[in-house]
Amino acid sequence: MKELSTSTAVFIFIVFIISSLSVTLTYASSNLKKRVLILNSYHKGYTYSDRSMEGIESVLKTEVQNIILYIEYMDTKRIFTKEYFQQLYGIYKLKYSNQKIDLIICSDNYAFEFLLKYHNDLFVHTPIVFCGIEVFDGNFLSPTDAERITGVIEKCDTEKTIDIALKLHPKSRHIVVISDSSSSGMIFAQELKQKIIPKFRGLTRFSFWNNLTMEELLKKVEKLSDGSIILLWGFVKDKSGTIFNPKESTILITEASGVPVYCNYEGHLNYGVVGGMLMNPFFDGKAAAEIALRVLHGEKIKSIPVQRGANRYMFNYEQLKRWGIKLSDLPENSIVINQPYSFFKEHKKLTFGVALFIIFQTLIIIVLVVNRLRRRQAEEALLDSEERYHGIFDSATDSFVIFDLNGFIVEANPQACEMYGYSYDNLIGLSSKDIIHSDYCYFFEQFKRDVLSEGKFYAESVDVRKDGAAFNVEVKGAGFNYKGDLCLLAVIRDITERKKAEAAIYESKIKLQVLYDSSSDAIMLLDKKGFFDCNKAALRLFGCTTKEEFCSRHPADFSPQAQPDGIDSMTYASNNIIFALKEGSARFEHLHRRLDNGTDFPAQVLLDKMVLNGKEVLQARVFDITERRKVEKELEEYQMHLEKLVNARTRELEAANKELEAFSYSVSHDLRAPLRSMDGFSQLILKKYADKLDAQGKDYLARIKNASLHMAQLIEDMLQLARVTRKEIKRERIDLSRLAQDLIVEFQQTDQERRVEVNIQPRVIAVGDKELLRVVLQNLLENAWKFSKNNPAAYIEFGTKQVKEEKQYFVCDNGVGFDVKYRDKLFGVFQRLHSESEFPGTGVGLATVERIIRKHGGCVWAESELGKGAVFYFTLAKF
Repeated sequence: MKELSTSTAVFIFIVFIISSLSVTLTYASSNLKKRVLILNSYHKGYTYSDRSMEGIESVLKTEVQNIILYIEYMDTKRIFTKEYFQQLYGIYKLKYSNQKIDLIICSDNYAFEFLLKYHNDLFVHTPIVFCGIEVFDGNFLSPTDAERITGVIEKCDTEKTIDIALKLHPKSRHIVVISDSSSSGMIFAQELKQKIIPKFRGLTRFSFWNNLTMEELLKKVEKLSDGSIILLWGFVKDKSGTIFNPKESTILITEASGVPVYCNYEGHLNYGVVGGMLMNPFFDGKAAAEIALRVLHGEKIKSIPVQRGANRYMFNYEQLKRWGIKLSDLPENSIVINQPYSFFKEHKKLTFGVALFIIFQTLIIIVLVVNRLRRRQAEEALLDSEERYHGIFDSATDSFVIFDLNGFIVEANPQACEMYGYSYDNLIGLSSKDIIHSDYCYFFEQFKRDVLSEGKFYAESVDVRKDGAAFNVEVKGAGFNYKGDLCLLAVIRDITERKKAEAAIYESKIKLQVLYDSSSDAIMLLDKKGFFDCNKAALRLFGCTTKEEFCSRHPADFSPQAQPDGIDSMTYASNNIIFALKEGSARFEHLHRRLDNGTDFPAQVLLDKMVLNGKEVLQARVFDITERRKVEKELEEYQMHLEKLVNARTRELEAANKELEAFSYSVSHDLRAPLRSMDGFSQLILKKYADKLDAQGKDYLARIKNASLHMAQLIEDMLQLARVTRKEIKRERIDLSRLAQDLIVEFQQTDQERRVEVNIQPRVIAVGDKELLRVVLQNLLENAWKFSKNNPAAYIEFGTKQVKEEKQYFVCDNGVGFDVKYRDKLFGVFQRLHSESEFPGTGVGLATVERIIRKHGGCVWAESELGKGAVFYFTLAKF
């Protein structure tokens, strides 16, 4: 093992990287090393994440021998949904359920919020050090969390940036704030409006641009006049949902701008921004990593207070020069990037002299220590190589097995032991024959021959587990120097499931081919050049004997020269083929011709685009629709006959309706006249002969009068029911709440002594006939008013409820109710569940309601319990 070569270690490392499914970056491996997880809110390549990682790694690299580092990117700039965070939770639980993480460094808000929600499940008792958190209130943490969470707060000094911008541009009176609609962008804009803008009232005015597409934003930026300043927070996602790299969006904005651009973040500085009091994620990440080392070295996290990130005045020299700003105008200790270095030009001789002296001294030192350095480097390289070998070999997801040239196993990793079902001690010393299936007895010799002659090996085989179960494997191999002897390294992967999938795919292809050949539908494959395949049904349909004959024909040979409408057949077919290749499919009817007898027949053609061997082709299915055309013609003739019958029937119905209307008018006039006489003469008798009648006679006359009134009301209700049946519905949007309110007011005016609590849901909108739906509400609300009269705390409610996708309207009361076993009788004509003396009525109202609701395509029903009120529900068809 001490003689392990560097090239061999590199090979093992490459094999491990290819086979590993983990994104974990491991700096070292040892049972005594600390495991640190870095959880980034955003993605690799995003400037903030990269700068934060640079700061963290600048500190942790000093402890690379003592730390195993895991790095995760949550990618929340591009994906941000509840389902995505739940999937991340599942992924991290799978990856780290068997990993003991000693400390977590999280970068920015989303990672921190994710850990607050899930860390008690994923990383129990693990200390957390955060950086880049904009708002942190330790009072909201539980006592347990407060003892294991600390970090660095990211706080932008926007006020100082605005202040220095106004000082450097004293004529500016307009500041445009550009941010996107992300959560951090909205927090920034809100804080700016509430806390900072009031301090500059009277000095300048502010505009906020945050809900725009990039194109809209750039147009507005281009139109900004002198005297304006842009304050750029960040523009990562525009109104249309397009994601922009911060560098890309900053360059687009600054190039379009004719006014100075300032910012709060150091990552924008080098892309056309003047500067400001800038946040620097590098220093925040560095500070968080320094806290992390203190915790890893044993310091209690509760003794480390939360720090605030250090912001600095930073400026771009090129932009200072563009806007005529002198370096002397900048705040003290400002950092200026891109500034030309002039020391060399001013002190060339001194610089050369110092350089020659340093070179001379360096050569002397090199001569003195070169041998010692070489020896130390060799020792360190060997030690590092051995450590890397152990880390890669033991933690690889594939099985690693080392054979000597005689085929005996001299080393194996834990994955190999698990795959073959042996303990480590039992696996070491076995022969290749013990783990390779007897049908592949030649396999090891082929493995050894290829490695010794070509330096590498790849093949598939069948191996055997300890229990005798055979399974498919994929083997990659190379030569390996193990303890001074040439050995063979085999990287083995179980591919049993892959083999099953391949077999299933092959079987599926065979089935599809059988279906294609035996289908009764005519199926052809074609490209722009013409047909290149067809099934047997296509040969029968077009009168051909072989596929070769069919495919050798031009498509024009299968059609007459012109279609029935006069369009050239070839042109018509070509246009549809081009359309299908562009849009993915086409459906049309086409007149075709058989080759054997020249018979023309109509057909329906279905074209579908598909990819075959990497090439776009069309699948054509052709159906002879001769019989369908005959049936369609017969149906058309029958339809015309039906229309004549319907028209005749309609005329008969119209005549019947006119007769019914005349009858209704006659009934209304002829029956009401004697009833009015009965009522009138009863009143005259009571008025003129009251002193000649005893109490019983007066009672008889009162009963005659009430009976005549009841009969009149019954006639009116029956006429209304008849009108409802005949009336044509005129649909419109109706405010049912307003109709209900108007009806309740009428009831209250008629019965002023009643005290009823009424609750009407506002803005209940429906589509229907306003006059008819008013009749529905009048009957239902009148019943509720009537049947709740005996309850001193009467209550009536009108509203809606949503049941799945159906909207249900209801009227409920707390009156006498009814027995549900008589529910089916409610909506019949003259059906009553209470006596006339107790609750007067004709028994026609609910029948009218049922007819109206049915005409509206809905249904009506009721629920009740004796003594506990009733609820009437109805629905309306959607339009």
